Amino acid sequence: MQAIRDLQAHYVTPTVTVRAVDGVSLDVREGEILGIAGESGCGKSTLVKAMYGYLPTPLTIAGGSISTTVRGPDGKPVTIESPDMRSIWWKHISYIPQGSMSVLNPVVRVENQFYDAVPKSDPRRRDRKALREQLVQYLRELDLPATVLKAYPHQLSGGMRQRVIVALATFLHPQLVLADEPTTALDVVVQRGILAMLTRLQKKMGNTLVIVSHDMGVHYQVTHRMAIMYAGKIVELGPTEQVFTNPRHPYTAMLIRSLPRVGQAGLREGIPGSPPSLITPPEGCRFAERCPHATALCRERVPDLIDVNETHQVACHLAPAGIAGGLAE
Repeated sequence: MQAIRDLQAHYVTPTVTVRAVDGVSLDVREGEILGIAGESGCGKSTLVKAMYGYLPTPLTIAGGSISTTVRGPDGKPVTIESPDMRSIWWKHISYIPQGSMSVLNPVVRVENQFYDAVPKSDPRRRDRKALREQLVQYLRELDLPATVLKAYPHQLSGGMRQRVIVALATFLHPQLVLADEPTTALDVVVQRGILAMLTRLQKKMGNTLVIVSHDMGVHYQVTHRMAIMYAGKIVELGPTEQVFTNPRHPYTAMLIRSLPRVGQAGLREGIPGSPPSLITPPEGCRFAERCPHATALCRERVPDLIDVNETHQVACHLAPAGIAGGLAE
């Protein structure tokens, strides 16, 4: 579906270069729900923008490659390289960005925004009445009334706006949907509804869904695999169940340990310290200054992403000793 190799996505200005994604390699598999987790500022959103081929200035692909394989009109696989991603937007790959109010055009009715999203080559654009009937039916499936089509975004609640964005991103049945913090700023009841809707659509369409979230609980509920990011790099990658029950990187273990547990009293512990600068990242492991088990080797050499088993990978010099697992208890 998508092969990312040694991707380097930087924010380049005349004075500084921020290495937001710095050497990420990842395979996104067809039909899976992949979660990308980590603290704010670790590069999650930048990675998903690069995966979509959306590079607003000053974001630049400084190195590496992204290849996306989709099914062509004849059903045969077609591979698109990152410079040509725009050609498959909406139809084959779609993007749910953060912030429902900033995504929708505030002066255009919802119906017209759906109409603009349909490619000019799509025959449905020639029959607006038939297209509207399809939209009404699709919105009903997502528990949205037909009246939202005549509304302006500011007339809708936050939850309804988010549902409209999900509907926009999935109406053409794309093969890959990239969702960047799709439940941000929503109350827990609405969050649950949005997640249920995304997973229901993924199951119905059989497509691939990538969910970016700093909320580990979201990933535990819905994802099949997880990629843990820290300071622009993937530090752990594996099946969600394995990552939660047997984390092999200290950062992953500390993220899990900070989650609230049902029936457990007392305050949860946060991770001490703060992430390093991505303008001048440190030598060696970027988590070393916050890691309770760091050694001299950790501060001198960048750990490779190695296989723990056939499905689980970790970038930690201490992984063979299994030190991280105990931290998640």
